[in-house]
Amino acid sequence: MPLLRELGRQGIEHQLFFGADGRQGLSSEMKREVDRPGTLRELRRPMTDGEYACALSHRAIHRRIVADDLDAALVLEDDAIVSPRPGAFVEAGGLFVRPMILLDRQRVRVVRSSGDPFPPFGRLWRVVGSSALTTGYAVSHDAARHLDA
Repeated sequence: MPLLRELGRQGIEHQLFFGADGRQGLSSEMKREVDRPGTLRELRRPMTDGEYACALSHRAIHRRIVADDLDAALVLEDDAIVSPRPGAFVEAGGLFVRPMILLDRQRVRVVRSSGDPFPPFGRLWRVVGSSALTTGYAVSHDAARHLDA
């Protein structure tokens, strides 16, 4: 897998997680963790089983970060395209700059006055709301614990 080869080449220790596939429906175990009425109230739209499966997969990763007592982790989707920058980001302490950093995202609102520079990687914006199409993020132990709550 190109992603794993590149992470290894950059000296980034990694683990592979297989996410849940909800395209054919959710298992009974997964259904017990889903709050469809709460989702509808929060998002004002129903989520698909695939979206729930994706969220539950990330929740399992957050639980693993906490269980393994990791200070922070870099979480990448299998379709993430890794440039030379993730290794440099980790080496520069990027995992510890904020509790959570979205590395690639679309359709997200930010607080424009919050753009602290983090050279040479750009700016750190405070996110307001959920993002779409996020293929990677850095998350601290405390943020992972909070996300699992």
